[in-house]
Amino acid sequence: MRGKTEQSGRCSESKSRSTKVATHQHSRKSKMTNLIQHGPNEVELDLAGFSITQIEEALAEVLNLKPNLLCYVNGVLVIDRKNFVLECGATVSFWRAFGVKGSGRLHSILERLVIAIEENNRQIQRIADHVNPPKRASVTSSYVAERLGRSVRWIGEMARNGQIPKSCICPGSGDGNYWRFWKDRIDQWIEER
Repeated sequence: MRGKTEQSGRCSESKSRSTKVATHQHSRKSKMTNLIQHGPNEVELDLAGFSITQIEEALAEVLNLKPNLLCYVNGVLVIDRKNFVLECGATVSFWRAFGVKGSGRLHSILERLVIAIEENNRQIQRIADHVNPPKRASVTSSYVAERLGRSVRWIGEMARNGQIPKSCICPGSGDGNYWRFWKDRIDQWIEER
């Protein structure tokens, strides 16, 4: 019976504490400042627009920040500290990793792993674009005729006679089909004429 009473006491205590925190956060957001937390230390500052790395460097002595702390913004772990820019009203918490000896190294390994994965994704995208390139814009002979101030029939004759470079002509056009041209190449050819 005593255990239940203690538990219910703790719940009501935590509820009242969460109410205070919610009220505190509401008043802070109305001021548009950021709450910076490290252990028992808290400070409210207007740091919107700064990166986490800049904030860490500026507050290292004020909050006694040690290197390799985990950084959470609104409860979400920040991996890329250099490029993460803080917004108004955000709560930033710095924590030491617990539970595993050498876990500070684990965080730096995870950070490097995330960077490596992002680089791999960029490389894969480059390979995919090479194998299956994005569709290039093509235009009809009426577009070329309008640009040159000539008739569509005249453009067809130029393409058939080789006066328009083959690199400008889309494969499969002409020979009974409508003439189609790569927009970027035909525009360049027209400018060079």
